[in-house]
Amino acid sequence: MTTRLNESEYYITSDDRLYLNNTQRFLNQSEFTRDSQDIISICVNNGTNNISNINGISKYSVAESYITLVGLVISIPALAITIIVYLCIPDLRTLPGKLLISLLLALFVAELLFLISSQVTKSTVLCKYLAVVMHYSFLATFFWMNVMSVDACHTFSGLTQLRSKGKHTKRFVFCSLYAWICPLVIVTVSLVFEYIPGNHGLSPDYGKDICWIKNGKSLLCFFLIPVMIILCLNFVAFTLTARGLYLARKLSTKYLSKHNKLECIICVKLFFIMGLTWTFAFLYTFTRIEEFSLLFCILNSFVGLLICLSFLSTSIARRSIFQNLQKITKTSTKESVDVNFAHKTTSTNITP
Repeated sequence: MTTRLNESEYYITSDDRLYLNNTQRFLNQSEFTRDSQDIISICVNNGTNNISNINGISKYSVAESYITLVGLVISIPALAITIIVYLCIPDLRTLPGKLLISLLLALFVAELLFLISSQVTKSTVLCKYLAVVMHYSFLATFFWMNVMSVDACHTFSGLTQLRSKGKHTKRFVFCSLYAWICPLVIVTVSLVFEYIPGNHGLSPDYGKDICWIKNGKSLLCFFLIPVMIILCLNFVAFTLTARGLYLARKLSTKYLSKHNKLECIICVKLFFIMGLTWTFAFLYTFTRIEEFSLLFCILNSFVGLLICLSFLSTSIARRSIFQNLQKITKTSTKESVDVNFAHKTTSTNITP
Protein backbone atom coordinates (compact mmCIF):
# COMPACT_ATOMS: atom_id res chain seq x y z
CA MET A 1 0.00 0.00 0.00
CA THR A 2 1.22 3.51 -0.84
CA THR A 3 0.13 7.03 -0.03
CA ARG A 4 0.81 10.22 -1.97
CA LEU A 5 2.22 13.36 -0.41
CA ASN A 6 1.27 16.94 -1.12
CA GLU A 7 4.06 19.30 -2.20
CA SER A 8 3.69 21.22 1.07
CA GLU A 9 4.53 18.09 3.08
CA TYR A 10 8.06 17.50 1.81
CA TYR A 11 11.01 18.66 -0.24
CA ILE A 12 13.88 16.88 -1.96
CA THR A 13 17.33 17.54 -0.52
CA SER A 14 20.52 18.09 -2.51
CA ASP A 15 21.49 14.43 -2.00
CA ASP A 16 18.07 13.25 -3.31
CA ARG A 17 16.65 12.32 0.06
CA LEU A 18 13.08 13.12 1.03
CA TYR A 19 12.58 15.50 3.95
CA LEU A 20 9.19 15.37 5.71
CA ASN A 21 8.30 18.86 6.93
CA ASN A 22 5.95 17.86 9.74
CA THR A 23 7.96 15.05 11.30
CA GLN A 24 11.37 16.57 10.42
CA ARG A 25 12.66 13.23 9.15
CA PHE A 26 14.73 12.20 6.16
CA LEU A 27 13.85 9.21 3.98
CA ASN A 28 16.32 7.48 1.70
CA GLN A 29 15.60 6.87 -1.98
CA SER A 30 14.61 3.28 -1.24
CA GLU A 31 11.82 4.47 1.06
CA PHE A 32 9.82 6.50 -1.48
CA THR A 33 9.02 6.59 -5.19
CA ARG A 34 8.68 9.43 -7.69
CA ASP A 35 6.73 8.96 -10.92
CA SER A 36 7.08 10.78 -14.26
CA GLN A 37 4.82 13.59 -13.00
CA ASP A 38 7.04 14.12 -9.92
CA ILE A 39 4.37 12.73 -7.60
CA ILE A 40 5.93 11.35 -4.42
CA SER A 41 4.56 8.13 -2.95
CA ILE A 42 5.52 6.51 0.34
CA CYS A 43 5.45 2.76 0.74
CA VAL A 44 3.70 1.12 3.68
CA ASN A 45 5.24 -1.87 5.40
CA ASN A 46 3.68 -5.14 4.31
CA GLY A 47 0.83 -6.37 6.44
CA THR A 48 -0.31 -2.99 7.76
CA ASN A 49 -2.76 -0.42 6.53
CA ASN A 50 -2.20 2.14 9.24
CA ILE A 51 -0.93 5.42 7.81
CA SER A 52 0.81 6.14 11.10
CA ASN A 53 3.25 3.33 10.29
CA ILE A 54 4.36 4.83 6.98
CA ASN A 55 8.04 5.34 7.68
CA GLY A 56 7.52 7.78 10.48
CA ILE A 57 4.70 9.83 8.94
CA SER A 58 2.18 10.78 11.59
CA LYS A 59 -1.51 10.30 10.84
CA TYR A 60 -1.94 13.85 12.16
CA SER A 61 0.72 15.35 9.84
CA VAL A 62 -1.65 17.44 7.75
CA ALA A 63 -3.63 18.60 10.79
CA GLU A 64 -0.43 19.50 12.66
CA SER A 65 0.85 21.63 9.77
CA TYR A 66 -2.36 23.70 9.74
CA ILE A 67 -2.47 23.88 13.55
CA THR A 68 1.12 25.14 13.64
CA LEU A 69 0.47 27.82 11.02
CA VAL A 70 -2.77 29.07 12.59
CA GLY A 71 -1.34 28.88 16.11
CA LEU A 72 1.76 30.92 15.26
CA VAL A 73 -0.21 33.53 13.31
CA ILE A 74 -2.39 34.04 16.39
CA SER A 75 0.27 33.62 19.08
CA ILE A 76 2.86 36.04 17.68
CA PRO A 77 0.53 39.10 17.80
CA ALA A 78 -0.74 37.94 21.21
CA LEU A 79 2.82 37.90 22.53
CA ALA A 80 3.46 41.35 21.08
CA ILE A 81 0.30 42.73 22.74
CA THR A 82 1.28 41.27 26.12
CA ILE A 83 4.80 42.71 25.88
CA ILE A 84 3.49 46.17 24.93
CA VAL A 85 0.93 46.19 27.75
CA TYR A 86 3.52 45.22 30.36
CA LEU A 87 5.99 47.81 29.03
CA CYS A 88 3.42 50.63 28.99
CA ILE A 89 1.88 50.09 32.43
CA PRO A 90 4.26 50.87 35.35
CA ASP A 91 2.25 48.83 37.88
CA LEU A 92 2.98 45.67 35.90
CA ARG A 93 6.72 46.28 35.70
CA THR A 94 7.50 44.49 38.95
CA LEU A 95 10.33 41.95 39.12
CA PRO A 96 8.05 39.08 37.99
CA GLY A 97 6.68 41.39 35.30
CA LYS A 98 10.18 42.16 33.98
CA LEU A 99 11.03 38.47 33.98
CA LEU A 100 7.85 37.74 32.05
CA ILE A 101 8.63 40.47 29.49
CA SER A 102 12.07 38.95 28.88
CA LEU A 103 10.63 35.47 28.45
CA LEU A 104 7.94 36.68 26.06
CA LEU A 105 10.48 38.67 24.05
CA ALA A 106 12.67 35.59 23.53
CA LEU A 107 9.63 33.47 22.66
CA PHE A 108 8.31 36.14 20.27
CA VAL A 109 11.60 36.22 18.32
CA ALA A 110 11.84 32.41 18.25
CA GLU A 111 8.29 31.91 16.96
CA LEU A 112 8.57 34.75 14.43
CA LEU A 113 11.81 33.34 13.00
CA PHE A 114 10.32 29.84 12.94
CA LEU A 115 7.40 31.14 10.88
CA ILE A 116 9.69 33.07 8.53
CA SER A 117 12.07 30.12 8.10
CA SER A 118 9.27 27.99 6.65
CA GLN A 119 9.14 30.40 3.69
CA VAL A 120 12.89 30.73 3.15
CA THR A 121 14.77 28.80 0.47
CA LYS A 122 16.76 26.00 2.06
CA SER A 123 20.57 25.82 1.99
CA THR A 124 20.99 29.58 1.57
CA VAL A 125 22.97 32.11 3.61
CA LEU A 126 19.71 33.60 4.95
CA CYS A 127 18.53 30.13 5.97
CA LYS A 128 21.79 29.56 7.84
CA TYR A 129 21.59 32.89 9.69
CA LEU A 130 17.97 32.19 10.61
CA ALA A 131 18.93 28.78 11.96
CA VAL A 132 21.66 30.23 14.19
CA VAL A 133 19.49 33.05 15.59
CA MET A 134 16.53 30.71 16.01
CA HIS A 135 18.75 28.26 17.90
CA TYR A 136 19.78 31.05 20.26
CA SER A 137 16.21 32.36 20.64
CA PHE A 138 14.73 28.99 21.57
CA LEU A 139 17.54 28.32 24.04
CA ALA A 140 17.04 31.78 25.57
CA THR A 141 13.34 31.02 25.88
CA PHE A 142 14.05 27.89 27.89
CA PHE A 143 16.60 29.61 30.11
CA TRP A 144 14.06 32.37 30.86
CA MET A 145 11.51 29.66 31.62
CA ASN A 146 14.01 28.31 34.12
CA VAL A 147 14.34 31.77 35.68
CA MET A 148 10.55 32.05 35.94
CA SER A 149 10.40 28.59 37.51
CA VAL A 150 12.91 29.47 40.23
CA ASP A 151 11.17 32.79 40.89
CA ALA A 152 7.77 31.08 41.18
CA CYS A 153 9.25 28.44 43.47
CA HIS A 154 10.67 31.14 45.78
CA THR A 155 7.40 33.09 45.70
CA PHE A 156 4.93 30.29 46.40
CA SER A 157 7.06 27.98 48.54
CA GLY A 158 7.49 30.58 51.27
CA LEU A 159 11.18 31.17 50.63
CA THR A 160 10.74 34.76 49.50
CA GLN A 161 11.65 37.62 51.78
CA LEU A 162 10.82 41.27 51.32
CA ARG A 163 13.45 42.90 49.18
CA SER A 164 14.21 46.51 48.44
CA LYS A 165 13.87 47.92 44.95
CA GLY A 166 17.65 48.01 44.64
CA LYS A 167 17.92 44.29 45.38
CA HIS A 168 15.18 43.61 42.83
CA THR A 169 17.25 45.45 40.23
CA LYS A 170 20.37 43.44 41.08
CA ARG A 171 18.40 40.22 40.92
CA PHE A 172 16.96 41.11 37.51
CA VAL A 173 20.43 41.94 36.17
CA PHE A 174 21.75 38.60 37.45
CA CYS A 175 18.82 36.72 35.89
CA SER A 176 19.35 38.56 32.60
CA LEU A 177 23.03 37.65 32.49
CA TYR A 178 22.17 34.01 33.17
CA ALA A 179 19.32 33.72 30.66
CA TRP A 180 20.94 35.66 27.81
CA ILE A 181 24.61 34.63 28.20
CA CYS A 182 24.22 30.86 28.75
CA PRO A 183 22.45 30.31 25.39
CA LEU A 184 25.09 32.50 23.75
CA VAL A 185 27.84 30.25 25.12
CA ILE A 186 26.10 27.12 23.80
CA VAL A 187 25.53 28.61 20.33
CA THR A 188 29.12 29.91 20.23
CA VAL A 189 30.48 26.44 20.98
CA SER A 190 28.26 24.95 18.27
CA LEU A 191 29.55 27.56 15.79
CA VAL A 192 33.12 26.63 16.70
CA PHE A 193 32.38 23.03 15.73
CA GLU A 194 30.68 24.34 12.58
CA TYR A 195 33.86 25.95 11.28
CA ILE A 196 36.79 24.02 12.76
CA PRO A 197 38.28 21.46 10.35
CA GLY A 198 38.16 17.76 11.01
CA ASN A 199 35.63 14.96 10.96
CA HIS A 200 34.51 15.34 14.58
CA GLY A 201 30.83 14.73 13.81
CA LEU A 202 29.56 17.66 15.88
CA SER A 203 29.15 20.25 13.13
CA PRO A 204 25.55 21.53 13.43
CA ASP A 205 25.26 22.03 9.64
CA TYR A 206 23.11 25.12 10.14
CA GLY A 207 20.77 25.78 7.22
CA LYS A 208 21.70 22.71 5.17
CA ASP A 209 18.50 21.31 3.65
CA ILE A 210 16.59 22.79 6.61
CA CYS A 211 16.64 26.16 8.40
CA TRP A 212 17.66 24.52 11.64
CA ILE A 213 20.32 22.13 12.96
CA LYS A 214 20.64 19.25 10.51
CA ASN A 215 23.20 17.09 12.34
CA GLY A 216 21.37 14.87 14.82
CA LYS A 217 24.34 14.48 17.16
CA SER A 218 24.86 18.24 17.29
CA LEU A 219 21.14 18.77 17.85
CA LEU A 220 21.30 16.40 20.80
CA CYS A 221 24.38 18.02 22.37
CA PHE A 222 23.61 21.69 21.76
CA PHE A 223 19.82 21.77 22.08
CA LEU A 224 18.03 18.66 23.32
CA ILE A 225 20.27 17.90 26.31
CA PRO A 226 20.22 21.51 27.65
CA VAL A 227 16.45 21.60 27.14
CA MET A 228 15.96 18.27 28.94
CA ILE A 229 18.07 19.45 31.89
CA ILE A 230 16.09 22.69 32.13
CA LEU A 231 12.77 20.84 31.91
CA CYS A 232 13.83 18.49 34.71
CA LEU A 233 14.77 21.45 36.90
CA ASN A 234 11.51 23.20 36.00
CA PHE A 235 9.52 20.08 36.88
CA VAL A 236 11.16 20.02 40.33
CA ALA A 237 10.36 23.72 40.75
CA PHE A 238 6.78 23.10 39.62
CA THR A 239 6.39 20.31 42.18
CA LEU A 240 7.76 22.47 45.01
CA THR A 241 5.53 25.36 43.95
CA ALA A 242 2.42 23.18 43.85
CA ARG A 243 3.35 21.81 47.29
CA GLY A 244 3.76 25.35 48.63
CA LEU A 245 0.34 26.33 47.28
CA TYR A 246 -1.23 23.24 48.85
CA LEU A 247 0.34 23.94 52.26
CA ALA A 248 -0.72 27.58 52.13
CA ARG A 249 -4.29 26.55 51.44
CA LYS A 250 -4.18 23.88 54.15
CA LEU A 251 -2.93 26.35 56.76
CA SER A 252 -5.50 29.01 55.92
CA THR A 253 -8.12 29.74 58.58
CA LYS A 254 -10.97 28.91 56.22
CA TYR A 255 -11.11 26.37 53.47
CA LEU A 256 -12.82 28.02 50.54
CA SER A 257 -13.57 26.43 47.19
CA LYS A 258 -12.31 29.55 45.42
CA HIS A 259 -8.87 28.96 46.96
CA ASN A 260 -8.80 25.54 45.32
CA LYS A 261 -9.85 27.09 42.01
CA LEU A 262 -7.17 29.78 42.31
CA GLU A 263 -4.54 27.15 43.03
CA CYS A 264 -5.51 25.24 39.88
CA ILE A 265 -5.36 28.41 37.76
CA ILE A 266 -1.88 29.24 39.07
CA CYS A 267 -0.66 25.71 38.37
CA VAL A 268 -1.99 25.82 34.79
CA LYS A 269 -0.26 29.17 34.18
CA LEU A 270 2.99 27.84 35.62
CA PHE A 271 2.71 24.73 33.46
CA PHE A 272 2.91 26.91 30.35
CA ILE A 273 5.44 29.41 31.69
CA MET A 274 7.81 26.65 32.80
CA GLY A 275 7.71 25.06 29.34
CA LEU A 276 6.37 21.77 30.66
CA THR A 277 4.27 21.36 27.52
CA TRP A 278 7.50 20.16 25.91
CA THR A 279 7.26 17.00 27.99
CA PHE A 280 4.69 15.80 25.45
CA ALA A 281 7.35 16.06 22.72
CA PHE A 282 9.72 13.86 24.70
CA LEU A 283 6.89 11.45 25.55
CA TYR A 284 6.16 11.12 21.84
CA THR A 285 9.85 10.58 21.08
CA PHE A 286 10.11 7.67 23.51
CA THR A 287 6.63 6.12 23.14
CA ARG A 288 5.66 6.98 19.53
CA ILE A 289 2.10 7.58 20.73
CA GLU A 290 0.99 10.11 18.13
CA GLU A 291 -1.59 11.76 20.36
CA PHE A 292 1.32 13.15 22.38
CA SER A 293 2.68 14.74 19.21
CA LEU A 294 -0.71 16.28 18.40
CA LEU A 295 -1.15 17.59 21.95
CA PHE A 296 2.36 19.07 21.90
CA CYS A 297 1.63 20.74 18.56
CA ILE A 298 -1.62 22.33 19.80
CA LEU A 299 -0.27 23.59 23.12
CA ASN A 300 2.99 24.99 21.77
CA SER A 301 1.47 26.55 18.67
CA PHE A 302 -1.05 28.50 20.75
CA VAL A 303 1.21 29.11 23.76
CA GLY A 304 1.45 32.84 23.00
CA LEU A 305 -2.32 33.21 23.02
CA LEU A 306 -2.66 31.15 26.20
CA ILE A 307 -0.04 33.24 28.00
CA CYS A 308 -1.65 36.46 26.78
CA LEU A 309 -5.09 35.44 28.05
CA SER A 310 -3.81 34.10 31.37
CA PHE A 311 -1.70 37.12 32.31
CA LEU A 312 -3.84 39.93 30.92
CA SER A 313 -6.98 38.50 32.53
CA THR A 314 -5.68 38.74 36.11
CA SER A 315 -7.35 41.24 38.43
CA ILE A 316 -4.14 43.30 38.75
CA ALA A 317 -3.66 43.48 34.98
CA ARG A 318 -7.33 44.31 34.33
CA ARG A 319 -7.33 47.02 37.00
CA SER A 320 -4.08 48.54 35.73
CA ILE A 321 -5.28 48.52 32.12
CA PHE A 322 -8.62 50.07 33.11
CA GLN A 323 -6.96 52.80 35.20
CA ASN A 324 -4.56 53.70 32.40
CA LEU A 325 -7.38 53.78 29.86
CA GLN A 326 -9.29 56.11 32.19
CA LYS A 327 -6.26 58.43 32.41
CA ILE A 328 -5.90 58.46 28.62
CA THR A 329 -9.63 59.15 28.18
CA LYS A 330 -9.61 61.97 30.74
CA THR A 331 -6.52 63.53 29.18
CA SER A 332 -8.03 63.36 25.69
CA THR A 333 -11.33 64.83 26.92
CA LYS A 334 -9.55 67.66 28.76
CA GLU A 335 -7.45 68.51 25.71
CA SER A 336 -10.55 68.48 23.52
CA VAL A 337 -12.40 70.82 25.89
CA ASP A 338 -9.41 73.18 26.08
CA VAL A 339 -9.16 73.31 22.29
CA ASN A 340 -12.89 74.01 21.89
CA PHE A 341 -12.80 76.69 24.58
CA ALA A 342 -9.80 78.38 22.96
CA HIS A 343 -11.50 78.25 19.58
CA LYS A 344 -14.70 79.84 20.93
CA THR A 345 -12.74 82.53 22.78
CA THR A 346 -10.84 83.45 19.64
CA SER A 347 -13.96 83.55 17.48
CA THR A 348 -15.83 85.88 19.90
CA ASN A 349 -13.02 88.41 20.37
CA ILE A 350 -14.02 91.97 19.34
CA THR A 351 -11.26 93.77 17.52
CA PRO A 352 -11.08 97.58 18.04
